Amino acid sequence: MKNSVLWADDDAQHSLLSLHWLLTKRGLAVDTAFNYVGAHDLIVERSRAATPFHSALLDVILPFAPQKTTLQSYLGFKLAEDALSHGVQAVAFLTVVRQIEVLDEFQDIQRRYGQTRFAYVDKLRLLEGSTIDELISFLLADPRFY
Repeated sequence: MKNSVLWADDDAQHSLLSLHWLLTKRGLAVDTAFNYVGAHDLIVERSRAATPFHSALLDVILPFAPQKTTLQSYLGFKLAEDALSHGVQAVAFLTVVRQIEVLDEFQDIQRRYGQTRFAYVDKLRLLEGSTIDELISFLLADPRFY
């Protein structure tokens, strides 16, 4: 499905709940997971049904599974690779982790998946200027923003 988005973020059910409403209102079909295992299961399920996600909106730091509050280092990058291997065409990282802290990982995944579009968005700047509009346009594959 062209506008289907996997959103994996433990903040999606709390502080970012209104973002889900906005993404849906702008025409995106959003499936949400709050940890790595839940997101991975959604990716595999959609791939088996021959309806892979078009894009992914991922936090860089995720809990591994329910009831496991320990956050694994940069698990969002592993999840991005899982999503890309199942047909995702665009990945946006939405996180509080400063890009400079994960620059090597970000550049590595860009290098290995050169045909894929990537974006990196700071959660703390989400409400500044046109950041939300640019993120949504990226997820919708609007060429004005990539």
